[in-house]
Amino acid sequence: MFDIQDNGTSQLTTPKANNVNHSSGLSAPKLIIDSGAKDHIISSTYFLVNSKENTSLPPVVMPNGDQTLILFTRNLPLDPIINLKNVLGVPLCKVDLMFVSRVTRDLNVQ
Repeated sequence: MFDIQDNGTSQLTTPKANNVNHSSGLSAPKLIIDSGAKDHIISSTYFLVNSKENTSLPPVVMPNGDQTLILFTRNLPLDPIINLKNVLGVPLCKVDLMFVSRVTRDLNVQ
C-alpha cells in the first residue's frame, strides 16, 4: 500500500488493523428473532457445541437468491439451561437468526 505525502511523494506503508481484546473471551452472538425463518442460522460455528460437519443438508437460499453451503450443524447454548437445537452453521450468512416457532416448540411453550 502506498501513502501519498504532503510533498507529492509516495511512501510504502504496511496496512495495520486494530486489535480489540476481551478479557472474558468472545461474546455470545447477537441473534435476530425471526418468525419467517425455517431454521436457526449462525455465521460463526465457533459457538456450536459438538458441531458436526454437514454432509447431507442442501444449501441455504439467501434473501437475494444466492445459495450458500451449510458447513456444520449442532446445538447453540444461550445460557446454562437453554440450548437452540439443530442450528445451521452458515459462515457466509451476514446475520444470526433464531427461528421463534422452533424455540417455542423445543421449550414446550404453548
